[in-house]
This record gives sequence, structure tokens and C-alpha cells, in this order.
Amino acid sequence: MGKFDLGSRFDGAVCLISTVGLLSPDGFSPHLEAAARHLRPGARYLVQQGVFGPEDALWRSEWDAERNGVKLQVVWEAFERDAALLQERSRSRVEIVTGARAGEVVEDLHATTFWTTEAWRQAIAASPFTQVACYDGREDDRPAVDLDRGGGLLWHELVAP
Repeated sequence: MGKFDLGSRFDGAVCLISTVGLLSPDGFSPHLEAAARHLRPGARYLVQQGVFGPEDALWRSEWDAERNGVKLQVVWEAFERDAALLQERSRSRVEIVTGARAGEVVEDLHATTFWTTEAWRQAIAASPFTQVACYDGREDDRPAVDLDRGGGLLWHELVAP
């Protein structure tokens, strides 16, 4: 995610579902530099990434999904965190409730960066980008929020130089 060349520049880009959490803080910097090289001046880069206070509770998310007669129950939760090292471990569990594979369960463990509000601010300040807004993805109208609030479904609006 930090060493790519698409041979073009774009008017905007989007990074979904906390994908940048898969990068270490050291790996995030090259990613932002590569993304900036591919955006025209003033272009927006929308990054969905949760940021938290070091003492915030471990998060848990549950939802159901259904399509074409197949229903899933999904649980995704953090179970371990070291805020000082900016590390978090989480697990996902997807149970197939209906359909040909009913009863199957898929579970995975994930190691990601735990972005504190302070670490996020520092990473963006050291990057080519400027953060101009933050939006709450939990709300249908995606209201602007202060980054100090933190949260799990935040959209960060970054502007390319």
C-alpha cells in the first residue's frame, strides 16, 4: 500500500473499512505519500478509520446481512489492545444462518494498528495531506465531528497538496 504507481493522477480517492489499520504507523507514511502523488492538487482522499482515546473501551460490532436467501450473522470485536505500542487485536466471526452452507462458521484473528487521536493527528501532520474534516459514519447524514471525539466509523477528509 506504500509502493504503488498507477501512472496517473486523480480527482479523489477513497480508502474503506479501516484498511489503513493494516499498516503499521511507519507503513502509513509511505502510503500517504504514494496516495498524494496520485491526486491532483486540492483533491480529496476520504479515509474510513477509527481513532480512539488510549483509555477507550474495547469495541464490538454485530450485524446481520442477507442476500439471495443466504443470511449471515457477523460479530467483529477487539479483544486486546496496547495503546502505548499502537497495537490492537480483534476477531471476526461470520455464521452462515441460512442457505446451502447453513451452520458453517468462519473465524479470523486480526492484528492492526490502534490509532489514537493523537497518533492520527501526528501521522497526518507529517504527511503531504491536510485534514479538513471528520465525519461520523454511524449516522445516516454523516455529520461533521471533532476528531477529539474519536470513534470507530469515522471518515477523514484529507486534502492533497
